[in-house]
Amino acid sequence: METDIAALMIPIIFLLVTGLVLALMIYYNFRSKQLLIQKAGSLEEYKQIMESKAGKDSKGLLKTGIIFVFFGIGVGLGVMMEEQFHMEYMTPLLIFVFTGLGLVFAYKAGEAKKDTPQE
Repeated sequence: METDIAALMIPIIFLLVTGLVLALMIYYNFRSKQLLIQKAGSLEEYKQIMESKAGKDSKGLLKTGIIFVFFGIGVGLGVMMEEQFHMEYMTPLLIFVFTGLGLVFAYKAGEAKKDTPQE
């Protein structure tokens, strides 16, 4: 009976925490833009500040995507190898190995993107 309650509470708490994090991100993003408008004064200065920040988002999304792809590959290969060779440690091992590789590739992709000239 207690495990049923715990199994029901985990997704509820996960969704509440995720919603809270998203709401806080939206609020702080709005608040920082509001402070920039008050601080910058003119519209041209505000546009320059926002354009300089616009290029940074794509790097973060690229890095996140690379990490998630490698994490998924690690999970998939780990489950397949665990069933094939009956070694219970393969899934966690491959998750860590491939996530680490994903972090390295994401770092290298961020560095390569930094070297390319911006328009």
